[in-house]
Amino acid sequence: MAGIKRPKKFKPLKLKMKLSWKNVIIYVFLILFTAFLFFGVNAPNGNNLSGETIKTVPLSQLISEVKKGQVSSVE
Repeated sequence: MAGIKRPKKFKPLKLKMKLSWKNVIIYVFLILFTAFLFFGVNAPNGNNLSGETIKTVPLSQLISEVKKGQVSSVE
């Protein structure tokens, strides 16, 4: 029985973070900035850079309009 080793006990992790008002404001700002960045990138935008409205149509409708000759250009 001398050769049996006991498993080591894990020490609980202790995070040493001081929650001052300065740190709380910085963390809130970072969270809000990340949220605005995320929603700004993922939000659908109806206008392109030149100010023209972008029209989204289904592919089947596009094909039928091309066959009828109603489409002048596709960008």
